[in-house]
Amino acid sequence: MNETFAPFRRRIDPSVEPPFRLGALRVSPATLEVASDAGVETLEPRVMQVLVALWRNQGEAVTRDDLSQLCWGGLIVGDDALNRAISRLRKVLAADPAVEVDTIPKIGYRLRLEGVAPAPAPVAAPRRRWPLLLLAIPALLALAFWLRPAADSWSAASMRPLTREAGTESYPALSPNGEWLAYAGGGGFGRNRDIRLQGLGVGESAPISLTATPDADELAPAWSPDGRRLAFVRHIDGQPCSVVVMSPPRGAERVVGRCRTDASAMVDWLGDDALVISDRVSADAPRRLFALDLTGGALTPLTDPPARATGDAGATVSPDGRRIAFRRTAALGADDAYVLDRDSGEVRPLTNDGFKASGLTWSADSRTLFISTNRGGDFGLWALDTIGGRPPQRVSLGLTAFSQMSADRHGRLAVQLSRVRANLVAVPAGGGAAVPITQGTGIDWDPTYAADGSLAFVSELSGPAELWVQRPGAAPARVTNLRGSYLYAPRWSPDGRRLAFIAVAQQKSDIYTVDADGSRLRRVTEDGVAKGSVAWGEDDTLYYTTRTDAGWRLMRQAGSAAIVVPAAGDAVVLRRGPDGTLYVRRTSDARLSALGRDGRVRPLAITAPDREAWEVTSAGIYAADGTNIRLTPWSGPARTVTAAGTASRPNFALRPDGAVVQPRLTLDEADLMLIELKQD
Repeated sequence: MNETFAPFRRRIDPSVEPPFRLGALRVSPATLEVASDAGVETLEPRVMQVLVALWRNQGEAVTRDDLSQLCWGGLIVGDDALNRAISRLRKVLAADPAVEVDTIPKIGYRLRLEGVAPAPAPVAAPRRRWPLLLLAIPALLALAFWLRPAADSWSAASMRPLTREAGTESYPALSPNGEWLAYAGGGGFGRNRDIRLQGLGVGESAPISLTATPDADELAPAWSPDGRRLAFVRHIDGQPCSVVVMSPPRGAERVVGRCRTDASAMVDWLGDDALVISDRVSADAPRRLFALDLTGGALTPLTDPPARATGDAGATVSPDGRRIAFRRTAALGADDAYVLDRDSGEVRPLTNDGFKASGLTWSADSRTLFISTNRGGDFGLWALDTIGGRPPQRVSLGLTAFSQMSADRHGRLAVQLSRVRANLVAVPAGGGAAVPITQGTGIDWDPTYAADGSLAFVSELSGPAELWVQRPGAAPARVTNLRGSYLYAPRWSPDGRRLAFIAVAQQKSDIYTVDADGSRLRRVTEDGVAKGSVAWGEDDTLYYTTRTDAGWRLMRQAGSAAIVVPAAGDAVVLRRGPDGTLYVRRTSDARLSALGRDGRVRPLAITAPDREAWEVTSAGIYAADGTNIRLTPWSGPARTVTAAGTASRPNFALRPDGAVVQPRLTLDEADLMLIELKQD
């Protein structure tokens, strides 16, 4: 059980609390008011929560931990936050000298009425024992929640465009009442975005920019439960992201927290004064969910994914505030939907198929989770019954690739509809125009060349990612038919007859080999753990990088056994040089290292800013550096070889004639659509 949460001790909601008296004072939690003969004082929501918590306990002490649970939702808060609430409360209660808040040293606080019995009675119903009833309410609500009738089947009744701008629009966020749409808008792949706001419904307004920070990429807006504030993420190159809150359309911004290591993240609201965010405790650790306290910026861990997993992200809070759904990634391309119950702390899976999931959002009744996933072979919209355990139901065909999404209270979804096409191009060694190599209608990536000029690459031309080979003078041919969720990082054997690659199938990420004609497909590893890259060693030995409980490590496959190469440290990316020397890029250091045949590692004075995008040749090491590809010779100064262009992925390959081959975007559009859902 997650100790951050305790059963049946839910955060106090003043809007549903009954009015009560304290001596001569009349307290109305729902309106945040304390009335006396001198007038009416309005309390901050947090201060009213503290007052209700003290009143419930009928003159007994309430510990600081209990106040944290009941008023801050279990978040770790500093002494200052609670002290400020108590100080404000004492000033308001001073209107009746008989009402006092006592400090119980090292324990907490007590509400005391001089000369009055310690059990205050509600104004509306003096005979009811409200504290006992309030303790029973969470249990009754939980029982009603689980006994609700099974969800109906869902279908898409209609779909219409929400945005019509040039460039890309992403991360749609519908306000709870459905009257406003916030989103991230920008000029296209790799360009900075700003947060925009557009009115919906009658008199639909043109979008306005809420932010305009030229050197920052702003993304992932999320509305507060009352629809009055927006939280979003701001990323500046080379820095962890910042979390910003503002009141649209022209309210001042406030930076409420900063990511520890992640450059970007997604946020959602846990209540009025807290957000859920995904981050890492270190660059090599799996992502996990944290609660971010808006009053002091404290981060409290909510999930604890396995050390070998990539981690947890994409959190979305149910409209009733009881549960958090999120995506847990075991390995690149292997996702499952999970849900965290905020009362019990229980984390359980909603899916167990390991396909990609790119967007999650809840139905208005907090029962159904809508998910964009390629579990059917293409990216479609699916509905998950989070209570009854019914099989996932397909809501729409994957003819349109949905990704990020959000919902309002009226059964409508705002979805990101992406149309991306990327083909391989060759930029001649001496410069000049890029020459197309592939001209398919899908996405091609991860090119790699054999010595004879044969090209291998990954493509979605036939649906899911598969491995393709193009021999000199011949047309491309598909050589795998795994029908898994992902495939990447192919590498030719030194003799050019076979390929090693990483594929995610049946929830497992493993190393495979296949002959160049598609025969003799073999699964080399069986552990299913996240893999980074693979390379051929001496005598056809395979080396690869993988996540372990201690972080990324380099492994050598010897027969059926995998042996750790400890000298390589936290190696995450691996390449083989022309002479058979292996080179690694670590997670903790941008400098490359050479792994000698004696097992020793020799650090190089060559860096790879992008840990994926570098190649080793007899001339030196090529590496992507921002918008350029640079060559660092084995001796002599580095120089720019070519502009990288608009690559859909950072990876590139060196053709035997010296040309740089990489994926280039030929279509990059993302628009936002509104889907009207119905239950059949």
